[in-house]
Amino acid sequence: MLSYADHFGEKLAWFFGITSPKYYYELEEFKKMQEDEATRKEKQETEMHGWTTKDEVEKVVESPPTIIESDKP
Repeated sequence: MLSYADHFGEKLAWFFGITSPKYYYELEEFKKMQEDEATRKEKQETEMHGWTTKDEVEKVVESPPTIIESDKP
């Protein structure tokens, strides 16, 4: 009798959805928001720096200006 009640109780719990996590939909929404934020940041970095990577931007080499003297007065 106890095993039948246990089996029937499990089926009822599954049917009414009380076996799933209480805030599952909110956890999934949070994960989606994190992915969207990462995508947005990556897009913003690309727009700011073009197709160069962050390392390439930091390696900008400045050369001293050259002065070209002409023989014309």
